[in-house]
Amino acid sequence: MKSGDEIQSIVTEVGIDVIKYKKFDNPEGPVYSVQKANVFMIKYKNGTKDVFTEQEVVKPKTDTVVVKKTTPAVKAPSYLSYSLGVKLDNKKLSSDEVNKLYANHPEALNLYNKGESFHTLAEVMSYLEIGTLLVTGLIASKKDFPPDKELVAKRGLITVGGMMVLGVTFNITGHSNKRKSVESYNAEIKKITTPSK
Repeated sequence: MKSGDEIQSIVTEVGIDVIKYKKFDNPEGPVYSVQKANVFMIKYKNGTKDVFTEQEVVKPKTDTVVVKKTTPAVKAPSYLSYSLGVKLDNKKLSSDEVNKLYANHPEALNLYNKGESFHTLAEVMSYLEIGTLLVTGLIASKKDFPPDKELVAKRGLITVGGMMVLGVTFNITGHSNKRKSVESYNAEIKKITTPSK
């Protein structure tokens, strides 16, 4: 990679813009893709190499052959939106789809994963609320226990109220982080696609 990282892989396709590969240690697994612009060189098992520069592809063999790269039509970037979920072209993406899309965008991925964590906490709070209501109701329904049923009921409802406030706060924070992840992703895409002056 141009970043200096090396990926041991089985190359399945070298396209105009994308190189597709499978992980070397999982040849039966999924096919991954990487932008060709991020790749410096492919070194094959037989020793041959494909070296990629911005303007050309150099394939060393007995003689060096230089193939000029044609410029493909520029595709408009796909920006994301957020409305109770990350959306691409108005289609809500699953958590796995978002993680794959954010794979090369660490800031956006970090914000999204924080949002997922807060949503998990909100879900846990809702289960705790239900459990507390059930236990409070069960205790308050006993004939001789506790002696002050009204106090038990009040404390149970106060506890549930506190959990509801926490749950709502966690939920709002989760959505806020996910919305910020979309903003971060879109800002990075805009930087990449906007020509520098």
